[in-house]
Amino acid sequence: MLFHKRGTESGLPCVPVIDPRDLAPASDVEFPLFTKPRKLQWGQGVMKLESSEQQEFQDIVREGSDFAEDFVIQKKLENIPQLSEYFPPDAPLCTARITTFFHKGEREGSPGVVRVLESWIRVGASGALADQIENGGSTFAVYAETGVVWNGTTTEKMVLGEPHLEPTLTSAPGATKGIAGHRLPFWQQCLETVREAHMKLAPDAFTVGWDVVFTPTGVQLMEGNLMSMVALHIGMRYGSMALLWPESPLMWLALSGWLLNKDGGLGYTAEAKAKKLRSVASTLRRDIRLAVRERDAARKAVLKLKTGDIEGVASSDKLRGLQTRLMLKEGEVHGMQVELDAVEDALLGGGAAQN
Repeated sequence: MLFHKRGTESGLPCVPVIDPRDLAPASDVEFPLFTKPRKLQWGQGVMKLESSEQQEFQDIVREGSDFAEDFVIQKKLENIPQLSEYFPPDAPLCTARITTFFHKGEREGSPGVVRVLESWIRVGASGALADQIENGGSTFAVYAETGVVWNGTTTEKMVLGEPHLEPTLTSAPGATKGIAGHRLPFWQQCLETVREAHMKLAPDAFTVGWDVVFTPTGVQLMEGNLMSMVALHIGMRYGSMALLWPESPLMWLALSGWLLNKDGGLGYTAEAKAKKLRSVASTLRRDIRLAVRERDAARKAVLKLKTGDIEGVASSDKLRGLQTRLMLKEGEVHGMQVELDAVEDALLGGGAAQN
């Protein structure tokens, strides 16, 4: 309840929570309810409360119960019609996960900014109580700037291995319509809400993963999770991440500023940061040159295969593999250049000590 209390006090739209003391008498309760453990993750321990006769509900309202300390209780929410056709029948509430990070101003006196590290839409499995991929669902990457859905994956695909090592799913299992290419509703409000939430609720945190609920009239925050990074969990690579989430290449520069003069014995001073950034800049220049050569080679390989295949008999898997490689290399060049520009600006602008 603390998240909801602090969020609403800060003027943020949050999913309402229910105080267990307000559930008596049971005759006034509108079922179904949804409850989840405060300290577990991946949808573990979630329950649907459907009647006052249910044992779990009786445990909640029992006088002296410590249930309120261990669980969060909310009214069970439904998916909005604009998204339902992209989900399987009887899907649980499907939420967006947007991870933000704080980038302290590199120039003297400049304010910090909250950036988007990654963005996803989670599609729960039919009949599941939670939308996480660990519960049989699927998860789809979303272009941070536009809210358009890219590709996704499932646990099965992660275990067996995705072709070309990148997400390839375009439809959620069991859905009647593919979600890839669809623009999520209220996306600009999503971004504004999570950025504001980071500044107001977690100003000292480097990263926070926000679960966002889509309602008929806008978005609401479900919860915030520290140190969220879905892309690493499913094995995405730098090139696709840089294209999907244009601010993600700035994460390491932002982290260097966040760590500056932190307590804990790291000894990360302005001088140490400047030394690190000079080393990073040198490495980036070298890696960009290599990535440009590899990108150009990939372009030639794709063009050669297409022009030499007038009758269209070439393997589609081979072409798709080359196109994926080209996309990754283009992303690498773009992302590293964004990162290099920011690092050089930090060194020249006084964001790091000079020799």
